[in-house]
Amino acid sequence: MKQVPNVLSVSRILLAISLLLFEPFTLFFMLIYIVACLTDMLDGLAARKLNAQSKLGATIDAVADHVLVVCIFISVAPAVGVGVWALWLVLGILLFKVVIVAFTLHKYGSVVMSHSYGHKLGASLCFLFPMLSLVIEANIVVAIIGIFMCIVMLEELLISIILEQPTPNFKGFLFEKISEAGRENE
Repeated sequence: MKQVPNVLSVSRILLAISLLLFEPFTLFFMLIYIVACLTDMLDGLAARKLNAQSKLGATIDAVADHVLVVCIFISVAPAVGVGVWALWLVLGILLFKVVIVAFTLHKYGSVVMSHSYGHKLGASLCFLFPMLSLVIEANIVVAIIGIFMCIVMLEELLISIILEQPTPNFKGFLFEKISEAGRENE
């Protein structure tokens, strides 16, 4: 039972990749998309309920989130008329994430994946991109999500620079004082 959260996260990766096989907004695409997004909510819930939280699980969850976001953008962006610039924006944000991961690996000796409120909101916006792009001009949606995610990445980098101990569950500068995060790790 302790592997259920990781199985859900890995299934999200497989579901995300399968999105690339279907035409956006078709029945099969939408079913896979909804199930993939649900696994993001369920894996964390299962980890807490089963007392199965782990560094490996948090890393798999974060990787699965990123794979899902990329697959959503690759499949949906052209269908809603977003230019190639949006894919470059997504790749740029992912490259920024790789730099942050490399920095945390160098500083702390291990990979630290942030789970701040900003990250959770950003992931939710990315997951909602297909739905939002049906009611708001898709280029505007991508620009807003891109700007928000750049701010989130900057916050994550600052968290990694400022905090002496790895703190993946730091809620964010708007929600938690740095001194509180330091006490959490003591």
